[in-house]
Amino acid sequence: MQMKLEDGWQKNATWFGNIPIHPLGYRTAFECIIEGDVSLEERRDRIFGAYLQRSVSVGLMRTRPRALASICCLLQSTIGIVYSAIAASTLLPGGATCWASVWGAALAITINDGCVSAVILQKAYVVHHRPRWMLAFGVLIAVSLPVIVYVTVTSPAILGPTCACTFLYPSYYPWLRFGFYFPMDIIFSAAFIIAIRRQYLRFKTDIWKQVTQDGIQIILCMATSHLICLILVSFELFGTFSAMVLMVDCQHQQAMLHVAWKQKYVRIDVMWPTKSTSNNVATMTSSAGQGFFQSLK
Repeated sequence: MQMKLEDGWQKNATWFGNIPIHPLGYRTAFECIIEGDVSLEERRDRIFGAYLQRSVSVGLMRTRPRALASICCLLQSTIGIVYSAIAASTLLPGGATCWASVWGAALAITINDGCVSAVILQKAYVVHHRPRWMLAFGVLIAVSLPVIVYVTVTSPAILGPTCACTFLYPSYYPWLRFGFYFPMDIIFSAAFIIAIRRQYLRFKTDIWKQVTQDGIQIILCMATSHLICLILVSFELFGTFSAMVLMVDCQHQQAMLHVAWKQKYVRIDVMWPTKSTSNNVATMTSSAGQGFFQSLK
């Protein structure tokens, strides 16, 4: 069950432009932990919960800098490091407030989603010989980013009773994300699986058997993880803190892309077949496809 705010809370809110910031969102996790008449045991629980949340942020910073193989990964690395610094500072005196942490998380997660979707779209577009209908997903990605960020930053951010920072999103927010990303997850996964399967059926070589197995594993792992997280958030199975599932998914997607991209410098002469190609080989141009050859290293 999601937390509810009292009616008329905007009267006591501080306004950032036309965005109201709840008074509870102007506190840091450090201030929340040390203030209040609570027992030592409860204070320890608050500290444990706060550091548990930050461990997810540190995970983002740990995985991102190792995936600098493209502009998207560079952008993800930069925003990940900035957000991790903001999130970690909330545990320090004079650090970032709750609303600053939420805004940073909104930007980091949205940029991550956009970069991952854009890279996969580009590669799916290439391996299917550039069908124009697939470009419609580019428009969907471009529209989704500012919409999701706007809904997030205009939702009140607060520190709950356990000093955990969250934002009270509107009821349609989870379904908004679901509507944007569910079709793309399904289409992109099917696009790569069909392309790989088609080449394997055509050549039936050992390498294509291994590529098919590894490729399906990576793609299905990414798609399944994203779908599960979308469902968990959409049905609010973790209550107010269901949005934290997005952080877990964000970290997992980065880990999977790192597995794919770290094989970028491994030279394997495998190309998509053309009319002039006589060898039983095919080109793997997917970013995720770079990692399909991990076991061949």
